[in-house]
Amino acid sequence: MRPIIDHLLDLVFPPRCAACRAFLEGSERHLCVPCAETLVVPEAPLCPRCALPEAEGFCQACRESPPAFTRITAAFLYGGALSDAIERFKYQEARHLAGALIALSQTAARAAFEWSTLVVPIPLHAARLRQRGFNQALVLARPLARQTNRPVRPEALVRTRATRPQVGQSRTQRLENVKDAFRAEPCAVQDARLLLVDDVVTTSATVREASLAAMRAGAREVRVFCLARAFEG
Repeated sequence: MRPIIDHLLDLVFPPRCAACRAFLEGSERHLCVPCAETLVVPEAPLCPRCALPEAEGFCQACRESPPAFTRITAAFLYGGALSDAIERFKYQEARHLAGALIALSQTAARAAFEWSTLVVPIPLHAARLRQRGFNQALVLARPLARQTNRPVRPEALVRTRATRPQVGQSRTQRLENVKDAFRAEPCAVQDARLLLVDDVVTTSATVREASLAAMRAGAREVRVFCLARAFEG
């Protein structure tokens, strides 16, 4: 019955590419062929800790100031059609694109989620949440965690103060912007293998601070999963 319903819905509302909004044809799923060809999966060499591309061994930032997290897993490198889809998802009231983004990232996500005992999305401050209407990290985390039967505890990590948007800031500014901006709940994270989830990681400043808060509250280990790993050229 479900395939019939899906077929009827497709006839009434033909599926569109999550990036360019072209109508999908034939075997195309989520992205049209031209957009899908822009997806880039991270490949060696990568920093084994923060997944920075083109790093031979640990990158300079991880050598000079090792983060509290032990690994970042990224489904893709940021750019191309994926950046367009994420932009629409977060800022253009296209929350329905979450399904496509989750489907595209689920293969890369599985091992990271299976490793964890607790999944925690990076929180938004209450003011930002009211403005946007949803936390994109939570929207991504819940279905992926459900596929691996892992608990999601958004209340385990709190953003204690409003911060400026990280976009457009230097690495130093990003680090200062989110310094001491998170508090983890010890009763929730104690002895957990904790997986932080975010949509995009660039300098890793946000996940550095969040993972530090989690480790201070008693997490056994923290890793990170993100949809896309961006980097400053």
